[in-house]
Amino acid sequence: MGMLGMLLVLWRLWKFSLLPAWYPREPKELPYWIPDEALTKPETCLVLGHAISFFNDSHAFLTCGRKSLGDSREPFAVILGGEKLYVLTAPKDVAKAFKNTDSLEFDGFIADMLLSFGATSSGVMRIFHHPSSGGSGSPIGVVNLRSKSLAHLSEDLYKQQLLSGERLDKLAGRLIQSIDESLQWERMPHLYHPQSFSREMNISLMKWCGDILIDAAITSLFGPRIYQIDPNIGQNFFDFNEDAWKLLFRYPRLATRKMYTAKKNLIDAFEVYFQLLKEQRTESAWLVQELEAQQRHLGIED
Repeated sequence: MGMLGMLLVLWRLWKFSLLPAWYPREPKELPYWIPDEALTKPETCLVLGHAISFFNDSHAFLTCGRKSLGDSREPFAVILGGEKLYVLTAPKDVAKAFKNTDSLEFDGFIADMLLSFGATSSGVMRIFHHPSSGGSGSPIGVVNLRSKSLAHLSEDLYKQQLLSGERLDKLAGRLIQSIDESLQWERMPHLYHPQSFSREMNISLMKWCGDILIDAAITSLFGPRIYQIDPNIGQNFFDFNEDAWKLLFRYPRLATRKMYTAKKNLIDAFEVYFQLLKEQRTESAWLVQELEAQQRHLGIED
């Protein structure tokens, strides 16, 4: 085998067998050393690091990792770019992670996302700036007694939008109405433009559900005006969400043109939308109106 091979075997034995046994409470790290085998043998997940398989097909790789642990949905770790990332697939673990604001900090992630969408450094600093004292902070009059930055105040605004009452009833009514309209058979030709429309049609279930839910969310939040600006905004959301993770890893544009094109189209559409007079987009949700008012109050423009 040779000295190098022996060292490799000893390293793998230590890292993936002995070390996990000494720290049983730590999430298991997926073993690796064989390049790209995960894509041809998903039951093994043995790769050189994890970058090759992850960037080739992230969904297949993460599914492979979950199944390699007996499909128990316990947390596991992967190595990407020399950094250890933890993967949560169980809903209860995801919920705990979002609630554990004392140990887990999301500000850096949010700031990076804002910058990647074209926000300026000064704009991001204003969003994370803590006001000196509490107050309404906007023409709509949401009280900010704890002097939270807008980045953290926005969480409260989301919660207020979803509290039982008139705001939620209005939002839910539009959401349900949009879903109901999208489920009508007569709307199918309009959505998918089949060459010959009859009583039967073959379409992707994932695409259909995505179209319905994305359309409902956009309409309930921004009203029908946004579709007058960009009739394809639903497809742009779908295309962007499909590969949005690539934005976090700074994929070059040549490697993921569809995602970057969809991102640009979305930004262009919303820039036009928020340049309209408020009287021209009165059907937007309370949450959207308040977030806009808070940002303009901080001097953040379109």
